Amino acid sequence: MNNFVVTIGREFGSGGREIGEKLAERLGFNFYNDRLLSDVSHKTGIDKSLFEDADEKQKEASWYMMAMNVLNAFGKDKSVDELPSSEQLFLEQSKFIEELAENENCVVVGRCSNYLLKNKPNALHVFIFADEDTKIRRIMDRQELSEKDAKKHMQKIEKERKEYYEYYTGKKYGNFQDYDLCISSSKCRIEEIAAIIERLVRNRIISEE
Repeated sequence: MNNFVVTIGREFGSGGREIGEKLAERLGFNFYNDRLLSDVSHKTGIDKSLFEDADEKQKEASWYMMAMNVLNAFGKDKSVDELPSSEQLFLEQSKFIEELAENENCVVVGRCSNYLLKNKPNALHVFIFADEDTKIRRIMDRQELSEKDAKKHMQKIEKERKEYYEYYTGKKYGNFQDYDLCISSSKCRIEEIAAIIERLVRNRIISEE
């Protein structure tokens, strides 16, 4: 069968990155989170710091339709050098994710990957969420912040992710209809959730053989 991809959208503090990493280990898939920025930087020759500065953040007015029109007019392999830098960064990253999906088994966290790969048949799109108390406690432990600072940081990152996702996809952030599986990490351990997703992926792979 063709390569299989799992995309993971997540609320900040829900443990989505850790779940994705555990899942990749269990499946023997390549894992892309921060590594994706390094790899796309190496491929394009664009400084990694530019991708990091723009990573799942959105600060400009919506340009989504204009950017898609450019892609439709010139094709995915056409240079996007004439687009403003933020647009170019997103489109280069998007092309890289599409290439990953064609060439290897992988788990991709964030970066609108569920939307970019929505038409790929061998893919499972997952969204991880949690209640506020769970997210705040996890952020406090991971980043050694007070409860007040953890909540403030969570709200900031979530706002950036929501704006980024909606800006580049034209879709509502966290809409369950755009995912195959939405699961709460509030009452399940990271390992348990990874095991559940692994079972679904293996069943899908078997059914496609």
